[in-house]
Amino acid sequence: MTDRSGRGPLAGPAQAVEARWAPLRFEAAGAPSSLRSPAAPALVTAAFALLVCAPFAVASAGVHWDDAYIFFRYAMNLAGGHGLAFNAGHPSAGVTSLLWTVLLAALAAVMDPAHLPMGSKICGVLFYAAACALTADAVRRWSGVRGTGLAAGLLFASNPLGVVLAVSGMDTALALFVTSLLLWHWSRRGAEAPFETGLLLGMLALARPDGLLLAVVAAGVVASARYLRSGGPRAGRLASAAGGLVLLAAGVAIPALPWLAFVHHLSGHWVPPTRIGKLIERLPWEHGVSYREFLSLSPFSRISLAVRNAAALFGPSRGGIALLPPAIALILGAPLAALAGRLRPGRGATEAIALTWACAAAVLTGFCFLFPLPIPRYIAALLPFTTAGACLLGGRLAGLRPDKRRPPVWDRKALQVLLAVLFAAWALGPLGLTWKPFLRASADQQVRREVGEWLRTNTPESAIVALEPIGEIGFVCRRAIVDLGGLVDPSVWPFIERGADDGPAMLDLIDRTGAGWIVSRPQGVLGSIASAVRARPEGFVLRATLGPPENAHLVYEVVRSDGGAAVP
Repeated sequence: MTDRSGRGPLAGPAQAVEARWAPLRFEAAGAPSSLRSPAAPALVTAAFALLVCAPFAVASAGVHWDDAYIFFRYAMNLAGGHGLAFNAGHPSAGVTSLLWTVLLAALAAVMDPAHLPMGSKICGVLFYAAACALTADAVRRWSGVRGTGLAAGLLFASNPLGVVLAVSGMDTALALFVTSLLLWHWSRRGAEAPFETGLLLGMLALARPDGLLLAVVAAGVVASARYLRSGGPRAGRLASAAGGLVLLAAGVAIPALPWLAFVHHLSGHWVPPTRIGKLIERLPWEHGVSYREFLSLSPFSRISLAVRNAAALFGPSRGGIALLPPAIALILGAPLAALAGRLRPGRGATEAIALTWACAAAVLTGFCFLFPLPIPRYIAALLPFTTAGACLLGGRLAGLRPDKRRPPVWDRKALQVLLAVLFAAWALGPLGLTWKPFLRASADQQVRREVGEWLRTNTPESAIVALEPIGEIGFVCRRAIVDLGGLVDPSVWPFIERGADDGPAMLDLIDRTGAGWIVSRPQGVLGSIASAVRARPEGFVLRATLGPPENAHLVYEVVRSDGGAAVP
């Protein structure tokens, strides 16, 4: 057995006690010298991730998710000196990721903002490749088997959802990088560095709000590990655990608390309003309950809703099936293997499996109960945990150990067969099936660019446009936007809550905001625009119909009784 730095044998009673509890710091058991080039799995994984993402990155000029353009417009205003705002002069906290916004603002300061979509894809692919490499190296450290780390890295790199997210222009690739960096840090230091762990969790909260949920899991891990490995009386062990929790909390608070306070100052909520706006808009459509009804559900009803959400989330039509195999392998397989006695404490991989299981379970449970919308990208944080944990579990159950006494041909050939089957059946197949839907989504998104260009050409600079979704149309047209989806402006929530088909509420909102132009999508979630047009046909003039029938965008000019333009 090696010491915790992996440099030499342990000797003596004190060292034996230290060795007994060392795995609780989630360190590797120490890879043997026969494993050549320990960095090889990470390097191969990074190169493969870049290769897989490249076709998706160059397949279209823009990005395929509209929400990414909200980040681009915030970044453009921030780089232009207008502060954190979607509409210049009106500060708002309608971004889930401050880190991603600041990074894009830096890009916008040195390049034409029109090139932000391609710049975001390049950054996203680089972050994704780095996340895959860090996960591969963490698994190698935990398992002590280079092939296990390579398997985790390649499966992560070829995950269809991960690849699509890497080129989406969204903040998810950055969040995956920070999450994987956290895993990698745990594989090296674990509970020995709670302050550093807290800092990474705080940075993750700036990248995605998921970091706050994982901080709760990390608190339990750190407290348990420090309590168990501390010697002496119980009071001393409790003090060590409490000290770790204080350091962890301080690390989380330093980056996260100022941002949360800023969000609360602007919106009155402790989380960015994008989350609540999505729930208000989509809960009636997805689950048939309003946001207020959701908040008042009984525990049994909340559980039932969470189960339905999880079932819809992993359905083939949603793309969540890409998350399903490693999630099932880890979340169901780890407890069953432990009950069967196949997972024995005393080595780093077993405790790493427990760690990844706890993090994955926390992400999935928190998502289903707190944000029950079956959209797979909202739980992309599962990818590092489930991929790493499933590969560690598979390697442990298959008997793959860094043990020179085991015939090397078994490790090599068994791992090759395992990699080939998993890679062909789970990775390359779904990745190929993703290509056509990805191109279709990219083509659908380009219609919104046409709408934005039409508005920029045919409306005055002072025009106010009301629509949902607001991303690419708002980014291209450069006009003041009334967000009918409530992602950046909480003041529209009362109108949205009155119903997606409530025409009078929409008419009231249009009159109150002074919107002079409306963009309607008959096939969209928000049907109240069409209801408003039917309720007051003389007040709207159809000026343009853009896009094919299945993705039509109708542009109306608002005509008021006084014949004049409203003042915002």
